[in-house]
Amino acid sequence: MLKIYYRKSLRLKNWDYGWNGIYYVTIQTNCSFSIFGEINNGKMILSKFGKIADRYWRDIPNRFSHVRLDEYVIMPDHIHGIVIIDKNKSSDAINRVTTQNINNCHIGGITGNNNPMLYQNLSRIIRWYKGRVTFEIR
Repeated sequence: MLKIYYRKSLRLKNWDYGWNGIYYVTIQTNCSFSIFGEINNGKMILSKFGKIADRYWRDIPNRFSHVRLDEYVIMPDHIHGIVIIDKNKSSDAINRVTTQNINNCHIGGITGNNNPMLYQNLSRIIRWYKGRVTFEIR
């Protein structure tokens, strides 16, 4: 018999994870495989894959100008990190482009304010990170 387990969501109801805030993130490897390295004498030794994970974690602020990183640690099968979203400091060109309808011309594309590129939230940041690391590892 197949057992299905459901985990209660840890997300806050009525909270928008695109809002400014400090977010503690844990990212687990698939099937908890220890691909990022090993702990030797109490020190984490990054593998080739761990170095990829580290490089792209540090690259997050270069891809998302409204994000700062605080402390983080890479473990053999997971990563813990603190992501700070501060849209007040953003200098992205996309945030300076109007999506208002000027003279019946749809500036910002047909999606207007619903353009997904305008909505930069924690989920989008982590999706980019996981996708980039997975692509480079494969």
